[in-house]
Amino acid sequence: MPAAAARLLKPSGQVDGLAESPLPIFKAPATNRVWLVAAHGGAGCTTILRSSPASYANAGRTLPVSRDPAQPSRIVLCAMCTGRGLEAARALLDAWRRGSFGQTQLLGLAVTMPARRTPRELRRACLLVGSAAPALWRLPWIGGLDLDGFPDRYPSAYHRMLKDLTGGSVEPASPDPPTGQAG
Repeated sequence: MPAAAARLLKPSGQVDGLAESPLPIFKAPATNRVWLVAAHGGAGCTTILRSSPASYANAGRTLPVSRDPAQPSRIVLCAMCTGRGLEAARALLDAWRRGSFGQTQLLGLAVTMPARRTPRELRRACLLVGSAAPALWRLPWIGGLDLDGFPDRYPSAYHRMLKDLTGGSVEPASPDPPTGQAG
């Protein structure tokens, strides 16, 4: 197992009898937004957030555990379609399966392609890792993101993901939920 993956599996937080979590935990306020949780640095959470800021909240590399058991935090794990990214996502999906995510509802895994033409082996690995998640969204590479910044229009895969997450409604679920970590 690569050293980076081994570090992900080390416990880093415990909340109210919750099994050890591979990510730092914070008690999240109740919100109708979907929390984006990064499996690793550069996982694409900010790009997804910018595609629909009223629908998502960025938890970064932390796990937002709901303060209200009646309304668990709804989360999407995010990863880049690289060896490191897919291994980090796999480790977190394994932790989720073991019950280490507490008052959360995992909605799926969003994997962003790192280049216009991602190697076939990585695309296959993405499908394999994603098969352990409730849903898998494969998001395309966005040309110019590194130099030109975030686009005005996002590829249709971002809209399909949002539509899947909102049950067909693309209106934001609530007007002013948090946009980042809460203490």
